[in-house]
Amino acid sequence: MFKCKNFSIRHTQLFLLLAAVVLSNPAYAAKETAWKMVQKEKSLGIQTINFSSKAVKIVDKGRGFTLVSTAPDWDVILYRDDDKVFCKLTRKQYYGQQAFQVKHGHTPGKVLKNYTFGPVTAPMYYGPYHNDVIKRFDGVPIEVEDLIASFFKANCVDGIVLRSISNSMTRSKTDASVFMPVDLNPTGVLRETLSLNTVPYNASDYKVPPNLRKVNSMKEIATGKSKRKEAESIFLEMGVGDDLGKSSGK
Repeated sequence: MFKCKNFSIRHTQLFLLLAAVVLSNPAYAAKETAWKMVQKEKSLGIQTINFSSKAVKIVDKGRGFTLVSTAPDWDVILYRDDDKVFCKLTRKQYYGQQAFQVKHGHTPGKVLKNYTFGPVTAPMYYGPYHNDVIKRFDGVPIEVEDLIASFFKANCVDGIVLRSISNSMTRSKTDASVFMPVDLNPTGVLRETLSLNTVPYNASDYKVPPNLRKVNSMKEIATGKSKRKEAESIFLEMGVGDDLGKSSGK
């Protein structure tokens, strides 16, 4: 009886040892995942957004720059591959540049219907100026939610907006208290998720490329050198000198 008990103990210890070895091996450990989302914003065009519990990365294809932010500090780095420049800001500084205010805990409006994007289903909430499909992703911190919202200069919400549709067409035509440029958008779609799926999390995907030159202004990131030169040539043709508003001939 003693031998049988001793034999069982040795087997238990061996099992625990093997389990520890297996779980410590990256080949067997559970893979971390992230989300990859492609959105189209009516003014900004296409953005590819990768986000997880540890990081967020937004690639703005239209304007040609990338935003990266990682835990634990969540500082914001914006960079351009074409001009080889980057700008680093604290999250608070970035929010200030984007005129973004952190205000959580507000009560959403009435649920209108549910939408499905890839493996995710989320409700659309009624709003006074636009209806939004908002989803909270398990494990994704509010820093990620706020950084995505601030990138689009949108209002702070509890979650991530997957779709936004203007309902300004239903407002009274005599209500001119707020200028609504979205009235010029015939479809009413302000932001749309084109695709959404999980991908393996890889920390290297959120690394900033090396050998970039630091600049202090977000303007140098948002507008590439080629675009600035194009604008300068147009001003020169118009007879405008280096200082905008001053004629080169006077």
